[in-house]
Amino acid sequence: MTPGLERDNLFLEAVRGTRFYAAHLLAVRRGLRRGEVLGLRWRDIDFCRKTLTVRRSLVVCEGRPVFHKPKTLRSRRTIGRTGGCAERASAESRKISK
Repeated sequence: MTPGLERDNLFLEAVRGTRFYAAHLLAVRRGLRRGEVLGLRWRDIDFCRKTLTVRRSLVVCEGRPVFHKPKTLRSRRTIGRTGGCAERASAESRKISK
């Protein structure tokens, strides 16, 4: 196992069970940037196809959080095989709303 993969696995194990686990999993396993993860909405996730689409990003502009479209066409993308992240996020959402 490479040092980077080992570090990632240790980090994910440390945050397992927290309400932000799915967000961390997306960042680590699928390469989403922090702003992209924070910009996700439920409609960005296709549970049937098991994909998610990056349509916006959360950035700080003049000290205030603002949603923006990704800067480049390459940043606006659909990611397949979310590795169960969408399902985990949905399960966490149901727990929180109870």
